[in-house]
Amino acid sequence: MKKKLQPTGKCPRVKKLMLIMRLTILFIAFSILSTSASVYSQSTRLTVKMKNSRIADVFDRIEQQSEFYFFYNRDKFDDNRLVSIDVKGKTVEQILDELFKGQAVTYEIVDRNILVKTENKFPGVSKSRQQTGTVTGKVIDGSQQPVPGASVVVRGTTIGTVTDINGGYSLKDIPNNATLRFSFIGMETQEIPVAGKMSSTLL
Repeated sequence: MKKKLQPTGKCPRVKKLMLIMRLTILFIAFSILSTSASVYSQSTRLTVKMKNSRIADVFDRIEQQSEFYFFYNRDKFDDNRLVSIDVKGKTVEQILDELFKGQAVTYEIVDRNILVKTENKFPGVSKSRQQTGTVTGKVIDGSQQPVPGASVVVRGTTIGTVTDINGGYSLKDIPNNATLRFSFIGMETQEIPVAGKMSSTLL
């Protein structure tokens, strides 16, 4: 797919300079937002004391005390299971680690959203047999130039990242049958199956 260009009357050098400025601003803004989310997650202290309560009610209590919001699939995660928890002045990570201790449950914090996921635990099936791995690569344009600030997301999920200043990206625990969705302002979105590919070109 090729980038759609419209004649503007500006010389290529000016257009290139404007693009670099926009990419720099986008990269700085993303870095600030990521740092802000991380600081909030680590600095927010919560107190939760509940006995024989539904997990859904524990989530509600956390949401009432913070700016976090929980997301999960009720078909795969039983939020009616009764639990007891007694923590004071703990981060949300510490609370969730305690809440899910010994359970086939994981979570991911994206900004102030908490995604609760269940792991596949079947006899004889190990993580290695699920064929997951780390996908790394570099996003470049039609001129073989790196594209910093491009969005790379696993299609159908909230798992994703943004390319660094050199156009590089890295995603962990990605199934081999996953499809990556690449997007960037002013360029056409592309979807590329992982299938062993380690680099991509965004045109």
